[in-house]
Amino acid sequence: MDTFKSKITQKTELTHNVLELKIEKPQDFTFDAGQFIQVVIEQDGKEVLRSYSISSTPDKDHIGLCVKLLDNGLGSNVFKTCREGDEIKFKKANGKFIVQNTNNDLFFIATGAGLAPIMSMIENELKKGSEKQLHLLFGVQHETDIFWQERLKNLAQNHNNFTYDITLSKPEDSWKGLGGRVSAHIPEEVSNSDFYLCGSPAMVTDVRKILIDNGKDVKDIHFEVF
Repeated sequence: MDTFKSKITQKTELTHNVLELKIEKPQDFTFDAGQFIQVVIEQDGKEVLRSYSISSTPDKDHIGLCVKLLDNGLGSNVFKTCREGDEIKFKKANGKFIVQNTNNDLFFIATGAGLAPIMSMIENELKKGSEKQLHLLFGVQHETDIFWQERLKNLAQNHNNFTYDITLSKPEDSWKGLGGRVSAHIPEEVSNSDFYLCGSPAMVTDVRKILIDNGKDVKDIHFEVF
């Protein structure tokens, strides 16, 4: 089956411009951690598709979506006004941004809503009992733009092989964590890790260049642009 219909079971405002949606997962719907769905939106009598990465893991009974709200964005306008219980139509999961089967550790870099597929990947690897070292570098502008911090903290507390850093590109004086863009915090030693990047085109371009300059093979750098 290529098209599904399901109800929105939960709608949560994560930040001023990021929503989390949970949708009932149809019995015959499957996906790999890191993939996306295309939501079908009606506009002027036509069906228009908008892609959203899945933030939940395949074992869950729901599909989690992380939606960045854009001014006058077609999908944004729909999700701003949708309610729990509303029906949503979407295509089967797609995408090649999934964890590859190698012996390397995993280094994830995300900005903003780009954390969605990466969160799915991280949680799925940990649930599978992966013994690899997993590290996340998450970047946003302000402290108020941070989301899923408790979720990350719980993962780190329960799994010794998972660590994370959050960096703010426009930090307030009270911020005690890392500052600057994620590109300022790329490790020089990159040989033992596969890298997974998700965020803006500028971030992905900058980080890929740094990694390649540091000697990383392009085949070990995987990315999705939002």
